[in-house]
Amino acid sequence: MIPEEKEDIYTNDGKIAVVIDDHRLFAESFSELLKRARIFDDVVIMSDYKEYIYFLLKNSRKVKIYLFLDYYLKDALGIEFIDQVRKLHRKMRIVVVSTVTKLSTIQTILAHRPEGIISKSSGFDIILECIHSIESGNEYYCPYMRDALNQLNKKEPVVFSNREIELLKLCAKGITIEEAASILTLSRHTIVSHRRRMMNRTNTKSITELLGYVRENGIISE
Repeated sequence: MIPEEKEDIYTNDGKIAVVIDDHRLFAESFSELLKRARIFDDVVIMSDYKEYIYFLLKNSRKVKIYLFLDYYLKDALGIEFIDQVRKLHRKMRIVVVSTVTKLSTIQTILAHRPEGIISKSSGFDIILECIHSIESGNEYYCPYMRDALNQLNKKEPVVFSNREIELLKLCAKGITIEEAASILTLSRHTIVSHRRRMMNRTNTKSITELLGYVRENGIISE
């Protein structure tokens, strides 16, 4: 949890970096690089989005927050709560920092409009370039991501919504249509329609093939 002394202290127009990644070694190494940049008043490490929601609720909206977010988290995908945290804090700048390589996954990230996407293999110069670009009011994609975007321009990508990702994760756990309908508070017909549309878009003929597609493309990690 957030240390007691850090609660409710960011009340002026400051700039805070928050790193959410459940791989502690990477999170600590990345945060040290951010501290070296001497751009932020503080750098905070968190392991999950619930801790971050608590942090947002406790701190002033006058603070500009840079959220450096992994795509794959222990209990969720990072993109699943991007829309929620934007509503809680209008001075949010979101940078997805991940190992994703599949074009469909990158397109799914782009659909949530983060200010930046950088690969975990990026160097310190890329991190600085990303921050300075965002500070200038521009979006930033590291060289690897730019190459991927060029490939995306040559083919029609398949993008999945948050609700579809929720359903895919349930299907991957072997949840039945009826159980999924109850969990997501949707009708059985709606669940069936969601699955059929996803299969049509991915050119798959069964839920097994669909799950194979999303796993292969890194949409879900199960």
